[in-house]
Amino acid sequence: MTRKPLLSRFFAFTLAASFAAGLVAQPALAQESAPPKKEQGETDPPKFPERPDIPINKPLSEYTGDEPIPEAPHPGEQRELYNYWRAHVAKIKAAQRQREMALAPKLTFIDGTERKLGKIYDHQKQTITYRFRNDGGSPLEVQGVIPSCGCTVSNFVGRSYEPGEEGEIVVEFDPSNRTGQQFKYVSVRSTDPLYGEKRLRFSAEVEQLITIEPPFITEPRLVKGKPMETMVWVYGRTDDFEASLKPDTNPRWLTIEKKETELRTWMGEERRATRFEIKVSPDIPMGRNSVNLVVSTNDKRAGTPNLPMVVGVVGDLAYRPLRINFGTFTIGEEVERTFDVFSRSQSDFEIREVQVVGTLRDSFLGYDVAPSMEGSKNSYRITVRFNKNSVGNLQGNMLIKTNVADQPEVRVPYLGYTKGRPFDTGGEGGGIKPIVAPKRGGSGG
Repeated sequence: MTRKPLLSRFFAFTLAASFAAGLVAQPALAQESAPPKKEQGETDPPKFPERPDIPINKPLSEYTGDEPIPEAPHPGEQRELYNYWRAHVAKIKAAQRQREMALAPKLTFIDGTERKLGKIYDHQKQTITYRFRNDGGSPLEVQGVIPSCGCTVSNFVGRSYEPGEEGEIVVEFDPSNRTGQQFKYVSVRSTDPLYGEKRLRFSAEVEQLITIEPPFITEPRLVKGKPMETMVWVYGRTDDFEASLKPDTNPRWLTIEKKETELRTWMGEERRATRFEIKVSPDIPMGRNSVNLVVSTNDKRAGTPNLPMVVGVVGDLAYRPLRINFGTFTIGEEVERTFDVFSRSQSDFEIREVQVVGTLRDSFLGYDVAPSMEGSKNSYRITVRFNKNSVGNLQGNMLIKTNVADQPEVRVPYLGYTKGRPFDTGGEGGGIKPIVAPKRGGSGG
C-alpha cells in the first residue's frame, strides 16, 4: 500500500474544512433582520422617485425653496439615482438662497463705480458724483465714506435707504502739488451682505500750471567756508509769463538773482520760463539750514508754490571711520583702537587734547597722536586705549580738541559691548574663583 505524500494530505484536509465551514455559515447569511418598530405617529421621510424625470429637468426658476428634501438613495447601490437626488437638492437650496438675497438690502451704483477725469490742471478742483439705489427688499444702511488720501474728501453723512430709494455720494479731488497720472478711490461701507465695502475709483492726468525745476534744493554736506551756487527754472503756461522768487524769511547767507525769461522746451512742450541764480555765502552757520522759496507769477490762476531748500553745513575737520566700533571684548582686557582726523581743505591744524564721554569715561587709559603721514600737519592718526571692568553696552563720543576757531571740537562716536570672563578653577584648596581684572591708571597724551 502506497502512502500519499504529506503535502497532498494537508491540502485535502484544508479543502474539506473550508467546505464544512461554508455549509455551517450558509444558514446565517440567509437570515434577515426584522425592521425596527416605529414609534406612534412617526412616518417615513419622502423617498426620491425611482424615475426622476421631473426634478432633474425642472429649471431653477420654477423652484420656490419650500420643496421638501426627500430621503437620499444609497450612493453605492443606486449611484445614478443618487446623482439625480444631489442635483435636485442643490436646486432647492439655491432657490432658498435666492429668496433670502431678494429680501436683503442691495447697494447698486446707477452709473457705475469708475470715473475718468482726463487732463486737468493742478489748480482745478474736481467734483465727482456717484448715484446709487437700494435694489434690495429691505432697508439699506450706508454707513460712511473713507477717502484713500488727504487730496480726496467727501461730506457724505450715512443714513438708511428704503427699497428703491436713491441717493448720491459727492467726492472732491484737489490736485494741488500733484503731477502726472493719478489713481484715487473712496471706500463706501454699507449693510449690503454681498458687498459690505465698495470702492469708487477715479483717475486723472494732472498738469501743473507752474513747474519748478528742480522741485527742491538740498545739499547735506556743504563744507564750512565754501560757497555754493545753483540754478532754478520756473516754467509757466501763458505767453507773457513772468515769475519772481523770494525766501519766506530773511537769511543773511542766501542771495537770489533773477535772470532772463525765455522760451524753453520742457517735456516736449515749449513754455516760457524764468531763470534764477541762488548763492549761499561762505559764512552760513554750521548745522542744518532750511528755508522755503516762494514762487509768485503773473498767472492769476496759479497759487504761490514753495521751493524747499535745505543746506547742511559741516566743518572743515572730518574723521574716519564714521564711528569707532569696539565690537565685543572681555572685561579686564586692554583694548586699543585707532582713527584719523583730517582737514577736508588740507589746511594745517593742531590737536590739543582727547577726552572721552559716555560709558568708557572711567576706563580711559590714554591716547597717542601722530601725523597720518610723515611731516603732515593736516591729518592725524589717534590711538586710544581702554580697560573696561564691567559688563554692558558701550556708547559715547571721543572729544577731539583742536585749535580751529570755527571747529574747536570734533565728536567721534563709539560703540561696542563688554562681556564677563569665565570662572577660573585652582588655587589653595581648589574651589572656584572669579578672575578679577587689575586696576590700571590713566595717562595723558
